Amino acid sequence: AEASGEDYQIPASDSATNHRKLEAASKLSKELEKIEANEELKAKDRRSLKRKAEAIAAEEAGCPAEELLEWYSTQKDSGGSDKKKDKAVNKSKLNAAKKLEKELQRIVDDDGLNAKDRRSAKRKAEAIATEEAGCDAAELLQWFELNKDSDIQETSKDADEKKAGKRHSNPYIVFIGQLAYSTTKEDLMKHIKNELGKDHKVTEETAKIRLLTDSKTKKSRGMAFVETSDPELLYAFLKLHHTHLDGRRINVERSAGGKSNSDARKSKIAQYRKEQEKFMSETVDKMLDDYKANGDLEEKELDDGVIALCKRHSATVIEQALTEYIEARDRDLENPSAYLTFIIGRVATEGVEQSKQAQQAAASRGGAKFGRDSSKGPEKKRHRGNGIENKLKKMSEFSKQGVDMSISNPGVSNIFPSMNKRGRGRGAYM
Repeated sequence: AEASGEDYQIPASDSATNHRKLEAASKLSKELEKIEANEELKAKDRRSLKRKAEAIAAEEAGCPAEELLEWYSTQKDSGGSDKKKDKAVNKSKLNAAKKLEKELQRIVDDDGLNAKDRRSAKRKAEAIATEEAGCDAAELLQWFELNKDSDIQETSKDADEKKAGKRHSNPYIVFIGQLAYSTTKEDLMKHIKNELGKDHKVTEETAKIRLLTDSKTKKSRGMAFVETSDPELLYAFLKLHHTHLDGRRINVERSAGGKSNSDARKSKIAQYRKEQEKFMSETVDKMLDDYKANGDLEEKELDDGVIALCKRHSATVIEQALTEYIEARDRDLENPSAYLTFIIGRVATEGVEQSKQAQQAAASRGGAKFGRDSSKGPEKKRHRGNGIENKLKKMSEFSKQGVDMSISNPGVSNIFPSMNKRGRGRGAYM
């Protein structure tokens, strides 16, 4: 056409094809969303309906359904410009940085906070800022120093939406797994309020719970989603990870909206999981570093095993366990890591609030601190480390039945003659 000097015109057939694909893709997308939203469907029926919808769309569009949805996604995204996206990201970072700087200054100025509460408040503020800005808090503050005089302003549309109190377009969602089948929606709400209610406003409006149930029996499947529009509350929800409810240690992870089997959603969830694991690991490391900096913990006092255990429990459990360990431990314990392991297990099982109440009750009675040996001099040296051993003995089924299993018991030595041979190494006991 160019060689002959004529203008090239898009064939009507191509234009019609694109229009047909667009309609088929839009129809398929809506149908798949409708199927996903229907909680009454069984997995088998859900798959069947999806295959049927995809077959119809492929027939109408003249291409496979997967290829059609991918094409449709590029068509929807082509309308936005990179410049607008960058501006939106910068605006979000700027707001998060301003909020973080203001909160950190408030914490510094608050003379009523002790060192522990101050550190906890700073970690919380930094975690919220990291969630809102999508980058590390230190990196965010450094970026803010270079961009604090930026003329990035909130658009009038954003301001109008805030004033109108519109729902967050991208809500924050957490997935809760390993729930007991007997746990109800009300039980879960009560657990959330008990753990977070003192520091956060937890209501049915701010924490929307959706308990997953079987379509036929209507019984719980042991899983739930909790949705909120508040990033601070989202951060708080993650503290419930590995807490105990109805005898089960529950898992709490950030989830994402969208189609359940879409690659984009799976990628987001995998990213959130890595970020959560990294955050939990860094939180524990920061706690330990703070205690060491204050002289409450010594270098190499805790072995790698108990540190790894700390990173598998919720931050609130570890914070309470470390508090009890610091306040009550005997620095002469032969195995402090075993002692902390014992406390972590107890706090995780009892619950943080119950452990705090027991700790306060013991302090008010003025008795000896939990686990501390009050003997002095040679007597203390002779009994060193017996606190944790006595606690573990009480847990033995033999001890509960009155059986003396100590090595000094001649009856035990008669049964196991090799126990009379004391010495180092395995050979002395063979």
